[in-house]
Amino acid sequence: MHVIPTLFEDNHMSVSRAATVPERGWRTFLRRWWWAIGVAVVVLGILGNPPGGGAKSTTITAAQTASTTPASLTMPDLSGMTGDKAAEALTAAGITSIPSFKDEAGKETVIKWSNWSVMGQTPSAGASIAANAAVTLTVHHDSADAAASAAAAEPQTTQGLDGVSAAQVCGNEWESSLQKQYPSAKVKAHWIADVYAREYKPAEDSWYIKMRVSVDKADFNAECTASGSEKSPVVQLGPIY
Repeated sequence: MHVIPTLFEDNHMSVSRAATVPERGWRTFLRRWWWAIGVAVVVLGILGNPPGGGAKSTTITAAQTASTTPASLTMPDLSGMTGDKAAEALTAAGITSIPSFKDEAGKETVIKWSNWSVMGQTPSAGASIAANAAVTLTVHHDSADAAASAAAAEPQTTQGLDGVSAAQVCGNEWESSLQKQYPSAKVKAHWIADVYAREYKPAEDSWYIKMRVSVDKADFNAECTASGSEKSPVVQLGPIY
């Protein structure tokens, strides 16, 4: 009789223990830590796509695009300026390219910019251009005008040879002589812009001329005397050094 209560009690206790044994495994973990898992998911989502991230990326891209686009500048009006002043005006306008010069007469190479005045320009004044845009200036040789004006007031030989004509015939004679000596070289006598001396000598009825001549990239001083008339000049070459 005592066995039965004992068994009953044991069975009852067994049933009671079975009902209160904690559950194990992932289900228990989820029940206990579901809130922590939810918070972790939200945090990871925020870190993966921070607020304003897309707008920031768009702003950087726009800035990068702007930095690679050439700035648009306004071409200044250079009409009437000497070549050197025109170059300064281009720099002041933000244009970084060096202008090229073209003789309006198509005869001479522009060497000393200050001796030339701008008659035309490409691009035209007011045009929108990039900072490194090519600029071409069509120019007039002011020194040639000055030389012609001075020649009108200069003396002449008894046969009518003036100083400018004397410099020209001397330049032509030097070019011819040097070209024969150096047939493959580029020879140029600068009888307009770079005449260092032009002196009439009444006792000899002749002109003394000293000018710059170029043989390829080398420059020399060349002397000469000229007499006679413009149509029939008499030229005698002097030293070159």
